[in-house]
Amino acid sequence: MPHGKTHFQKSWLKKTDSNGHCIGQWLKEDKSPYTVTCILCSTSFKCGNSGLKQIMSHADGKGHKTIANQRFSKTQKHFSTSESPGSIVLQSRSHTDQVTVAEAAWCMKVAASNYSYNSCEDLPDLFRFMFPCPYTQDFSLGRSKVSYVMSDGLGPYFQQLLCQTVRKEGNPFTLQFDETVTMQNQKQLDLLIRFWSEKKGEVVTRFLKALMFGHAKGQDVADSINATMEEVGLNKEQFLSMGSDGPNVNKTIWKYLNDHLKSLGFPGLVEFMPCNVHAVNSGSKYGLSEYGQLAEQLAIDLFYWFKAHPARKEDYFKTQTDLGFDEQLFLRHVNCRWLTLIPALTRIVNNWEPIHSYFLMELPKAAREEKTGKVLDQNESSRRICKAIQGKDVLMQMQFLISVKPVFDGVLATFQRQEPLIHVLHDECLQLARKLMLRFMKSEVAE
Repeated sequence: MPHGKTHFQKSWLKKTDSNGHCIGQWLKEDKSPYTVTCILCSTSFKCGNSGLKQIMSHADGKGHKTIANQRFSKTQKHFSTSESPGSIVLQSRSHTDQVTVAEAAWCMKVAASNYSYNSCEDLPDLFRFMFPCPYTQDFSLGRSKVSYVMSDGLGPYFQQLLCQTVRKEGNPFTLQFDETVTMQNQKQLDLLIRFWSEKKGEVVTRFLKALMFGHAKGQDVADSINATMEEVGLNKEQFLSMGSDGPNVNKTIWKYLNDHLKSLGFPGLVEFMPCNVHAVNSGSKYGLSEYGQLAEQLAIDLFYWFKAHPARKEDYFKTQTDLGFDEQLFLRHVNCRWLTLIPALTRIVNNWEPIHSYFLMELPKAAREEKTGKVLDQNESSRRICKAIQGKDVLMQMQFLISVKPVFDGVLATFQRQEPLIHVLHDECLQLARKLMLRFMKSEVAE
């Protein structure tokens, strides 16, 4: 014993304190042989003067007793490891811990099933009725508490666990983001991290953090992403590249982050590559602006003509039935999404006869009988629909667009799979351009 101090002895961990608890359940050795750490109190204290007596004195403290009695009460079972390899010691979980575990489990269920926070109101009363036991008596979760537990409790824990995994495995990662405007009129940027998971044996994508902005300029976004990496402890040496949909603002963000990494002595980011599916979708939109606007507008007008109008639906269904068609309404097309247009146009072409009969015969007839013809004539949607279906251009446009569908479907289906596809990107995009050109060019020219 140098300088008259007492060294920590591992045999002390097998002793029992005055509360009847095994010391090894709540005490662990420090780096220094003259100090120990109480796991329950999260504090270190000296043991170099009188050794075991100092440990027993700490166990007699009021604060330690309160925590220990809750922790080691016999209301529920616990597991902890013992010194013997492969063995497990069965311990008790306190009543408070069991209630907390139940509340945390329900919060995770809310997140996994996308329940609303309001759905948790009056939940404790329901659980007490369904499961009468001591734990449900103290179970207390409402809208506010669920939000707090998820944002300030579970969220940071899983974020920390995620970043520890990325650091420990040491594989490169990419950051991806997508911007949207919230109901509070704020710009929200969802930051995702993609990396190779040793545990799953595949590339995984996980949510990292949501960033809020007023002005989402490239410099602002880059600074926030950089601050987030430092906050969560990601290793910038593993930072491989950025990814997102919009190619323009991403170039600015990529440049700022790349310059920052190089200033720290790192090689920098892999050259930015925008989403190829986004580029194909944008290309189809430009094509529609040249040829296909009539067909697209007709699809939108037909959907909204019947939406929230039960009487119109009933009259149209009767027209379909009288002509021997199945009762079918029209599909919604969102004008910024190519994939929604072709199914909507296919439905229109398949029901071309009922559409003609309803809008050009049945609807005017009903308006005359109800003396609402003037109102119908002044309805812009009705006038556009009637003008479109009476002309020849719209049907040709629809047939043309439907015929082009298989050309785009192959590319879109290929690049929406969850697997590495960079090795087929060039060939697939080349084939897409070739197939489109062969529709109006000679094969020897397209080659």
